[in-house]
Amino acid sequence: MQMKDNINTRLHELGARKFVVAGVGPLGCIPFIRAINLSGQCFAEVNEIIQGYNMKLNGVLDQLNQELGPEAIFLYANSFDIFMMKTIFLSFGFANVNEPCCGGYFPLFVCFKSRDANRSSALCDDRSKYVFWDAYHPTEAANMIIAEGFQTVQFTTPKHLSLCKPSVSGCSVRCGIAEPSGEPAPMGQKTKYNDGFFERGFMTLFARKMMKFAAPAKPRTETKEKAWWEYDYESFVDVSKRVMQGRSRSQQQKVVREVLLSMLPPGAPEQFKKLFPPTKWAAEFNAALTVPFFHWLVGPSEVVEVEIDGVKQRSGVHIKKCRYLENSGCVGMCVNMCKFPTQDFFTNEFGLPLTMIPNFEDMSCEMVYGQVPPPFEEDPVSKQPCFTDICSIANPSSSVCPKLQN
Repeated sequence: MQMKDNINTRLHELGARKFVVAGVGPLGCIPFIRAINLSGQCFAEVNEIIQGYNMKLNGVLDQLNQELGPEAIFLYANSFDIFMMKTIFLSFGFANVNEPCCGGYFPLFVCFKSRDANRSSALCDDRSKYVFWDAYHPTEAANMIIAEGFQTVQFTTPKHLSLCKPSVSGCSVRCGIAEPSGEPAPMGQKTKYNDGFFERGFMTLFARKMMKFAAPAKPRTETKEKAWWEYDYESFVDVSKRVMQGRSRSQQQKVVREVLLSMLPPGAPEQFKKLFPPTKWAAEFNAALTVPFFHWLVGPSEVVEVEIDGVKQRSGVHIKKCRYLENSGCVGMCVNMCKFPTQDFFTNEFGLPLTMIPNFEDMSCEMVYGQVPPPFEEDPVSKQPCFTDICSIANPSSSVCPKLQN
């Protein structure tokens, strides 16, 4: 670590001013390590060592920013978290996130060309569908996704810096607000966003998972299935609306639960309960993760201090203006497709209580990790009327949103 510090300092003395230093990826999950692990899974101990190293590396870069900034910029690129988010690769059409393209699965993924035979190791049919090329290295296709991730604020620190400027050709703000003020649009106006590949990937993943529960779309001239890059937030909201059709409140919530479970590997909820028992630390950790990883879904948010059972802790998340509510304009969708399914999923599946408190006056929302949510009948949202001015299925004559009544 001291050597890396010295190298960066020396490069600065030679005139370098912009540095991007990538952390080490999850070596405990590469095919070779998984093959020698009796369980066949990622080697947790190896990843713990890597994370410890990355934490120290981030600290060194932070110190360099303080000593040599602001004329010099040192960015830490978080390759570890990008690689661990397998759902990202699946959303981009990768068919295999564990096995290598070259060398087969066992024994130990040997990828080579024999000296005495005019043939090489077995290769997969399409390397672009694999995350790993061999037992150690990602494919070119996977590296392109990782490089895209480095252009987002989610996977680089300091958060206020970027690898590129929005004005540079081929470089854009990833899932940033496109409003001149940099803040969500006022109530009654729809906020403009710039969505990147990662954000569209998540929109595609969720939309396609929900599609099998959705009512048929309105007839159009083009009926073929969309490619992943053709999905946007409007498409995602449209699928959500079609999931609501013909279903009761509880049925809508069950669909969302099934979709969320389908995103996880087998045994994930049980593993989550072991890693994150309902403690103050677990609540604060999940609140911190919510801000970068759910930006695409709800828009900008920030961690805030809350009080739970007389104890103050930073396990609250303030969503400035919920993108899902803003785009759907539907109280029923907010409550049935987001609030209650999410609360139930964290509280009952993961064992970490979560309460969500939407504000229908300004479309903001408070998420409080560690706080047990009230039952539907005791929750103020159960009496919430429709957005009669913006909801296409609103019932102005009803004092309560019809989607909350069944």
